[in-house]
Amino acid sequence: MGASEVVHRAGIALRDSLFTPAWAKMGAEEAAKQMLASVDLAQVRSRIAALALPVRQCPSLVGTLREGQALLEGQWLLFGRQVQLSDPPNWRANPMTGQEWPDEPADRIEYRRADVAGGAKYAWELGRLTFLHTLAVCYALTEEPAYARRVESWLLDFCRRNPIGHGIHHASGIEQAIRNITILHALSVLLRARWEVSRETLDAALGLCMQQALHLRGHLSIGSSGNNHLVAEFSGLVVVASCLADGGGRRAGAWERMLDFAWRGLGHAVPAQFHPDGTSAEQAFRYLPFVWELALVGLSAGGKRGLEPPPAAVERLSQSLEFARAVRLPGGELPPVGDEDDGRVLLPAEGSSRLDLVGNALAVWLGARRVSATAHCWASLLRDADSDVATAADGRFVFAEGGYTVWRRGDVLLLWDHGPLGFRSIAAHGHADALSVALYIGDEPLIADPGTFAYHEDVPSRDRFRSTPWHSTVNFGRRDQSENLGPFLWGAKAEVTREGDGYEVRWHTGERHWRSVAFDRGEVVIEDRVAGTDAEVVFVLGPQVEVSLDDFEATLSLGDRRVVLRAEGFQPWRVETGEFSPRFGQRVPTKRLCARFGDISGTTRLVL
Repeated sequence: MGASEVVHRAGIALRDSLFTPAWAKMGAEEAAKQMLASVDLAQVRSRIAALALPVRQCPSLVGTLREGQALLEGQWLLFGRQVQLSDPPNWRANPMTGQEWPDEPADRIEYRRADVAGGAKYAWELGRLTFLHTLAVCYALTEEPAYARRVESWLLDFCRRNPIGHGIHHASGIEQAIRNITILHALSVLLRARWEVSRETLDAALGLCMQQALHLRGHLSIGSSGNNHLVAEFSGLVVVASCLADGGGRRAGAWERMLDFAWRGLGHAVPAQFHPDGTSAEQAFRYLPFVWELALVGLSAGGKRGLEPPPAAVERLSQSLEFARAVRLPGGELPPVGDEDDGRVLLPAEGSSRLDLVGNALAVWLGARRVSATAHCWASLLRDADSDVATAADGRFVFAEGGYTVWRRGDVLLLWDHGPLGFRSIAAHGHADALSVALYIGDEPLIADPGTFAYHEDVPSRDRFRSTPWHSTVNFGRRDQSENLGPFLWGAKAEVTREGDGYEVRWHTGERHWRSVAFDRGEVVIEDRVAGTDAEVVFVLGPQVEVSLDDFEATLSLGDRRVVLRAEGFQPWRVETGEFSPRFGQRVPTKRLCARFGDISGTTRLVL
């Protein structure tokens, strides 16, 4: 964080301590009465309804219908695990544990502490209100009033029990932004399906959305923290302002200016999330569909107001779609490189690949070929269109700016990471995994990236999963390549440079590791050289992999496939415990294949 950013943040804190705007002292319904005075509410309803196209039946909505019925019974899937919700939910509770966050002003809540209520992430997921869109879609498909009534009752209760500036749900801007999107899209689906949303619900919803937008405008995630949060914030602002601009009333001009500001901001924030070759600037693969979704929601809302898509955003989104094709696994997942938190906004039902669901929508919006033959429904929220499917061919793909080389050979995908640590100075979502490799056979990892597992709720695990020794690369003395200063903060960083036919990573402590990778004729050859003491090479194995050792030879078994790893220049292989996180909040035990260097260089041959 630079000096100018520190000064800016200090200025915001001082302003907040000295001045509280009138709208921030009101409840949501009172704010609506004040800010919607003399507004053409019929036009606002029409603008909200225009956010989504009419919902239509398709196979991808089977899971949505299933989850909608479960929600009527108080059952909700949170990160793949079923939790019980009361009617209405206890908004301050961690749905996993029942522990409650304090009923205090948001700026007094230490949301980074895990000992308060088991981690803010779980309560925040509840407060994003993604299930409102699920329920609204279920009403549109079935015309069963119970779904629409549940949307209204839970939405009204949330707005009344979570006033602006108070409680855990107003402690982070991205949560407010996503909530603006889910609230207005849920109402859009209901209005499109001809459900008469009550004035009471509409006032509460619009009042809170307007308050959240005004708060976001003055508290954007700028500078070092301007990652996917900033895309969400600008997108949430565009969605709200697109419904209110030109609606009349004494604040009409303010919402028009807000729309212009947010549209320009989105046009800068979206391209910043991707390198020119389409790779994630955050070095976090599974954030791709989440960032796409956030971008598409805002870009679509602006498009409905006649705004032209920012060319830079269109170009980077197009490139990112091609990158995703290159690294997509057969089942529609991406290797878990860097952080992921299962982020999803619309149609959040379990079962569909988010890459395919949102990627197809992105392809439709771009006029490109889809990534999958299935998962049409998210695209129908944007426009009624279809396109052919394109998958990556076999071959070698080099993404120089992002720092990845990918080989595809039949059912084998080999990934080599030679990129930077992460996005901007804090590199919040990057892992200390420079020069690591991952190898998949079909959808199963033979050599794995371990994934994420936890954020603030389990700091020791957080540190471990993003550490160098937990990845398939070289470490010195079980330490990290870069300086770990906190769960989302890196200090002094390792640097990766091209050296000959390979890449070298210079550790923040001075050690150096050079690696080259080649894949030809069924054999992967990994050459390593080191300058530093206590060096070892590590390969993290997938959780389904069995291993047998014979000194310098390890045989890996995955189903009926056998892969032999032969070590040259290393001490004999040994097996140690490891962990693998298939998705956020979940982990399973696995193994790590380790060998110390015999001298300064070694070669590993993987015979497939």
